[in-house]
Amino acid sequence: HLLLEHLPPRPPADPAAFSRRFARGLADQHRVVAGAFGLERDNFLGLQPQANAPSLSWPDFYRRRRLLPQIERADRAGRLGGGRPGALSR
Repeated sequence: HLLLEHLPPRPPADPAAFSRRFARGLADQHRVVAGAFGLERDNFLGLQPQANAPSLSWPDFYRRRRLLPQIERADRAGRLGGGRPGALSR
């Protein structure tokens, strides 16, 4: 479970200062560099197992560990028709 405090939306007291802090925080977050993409252990996406074996490339990690497993599950469940699995897996 994830329990969060409800904070009603409201405009910032100082929009310019908020924008600067937000931009700095976002830039700082994008400066973080990892040796690989993935996690030290597998986990779940809802009830579905989710593999997290590391990859040196973000596109490769996302394709192999996120997109392809979902495409394969959808295909096994008969949710994809007419040659779509092959086209989506390329």
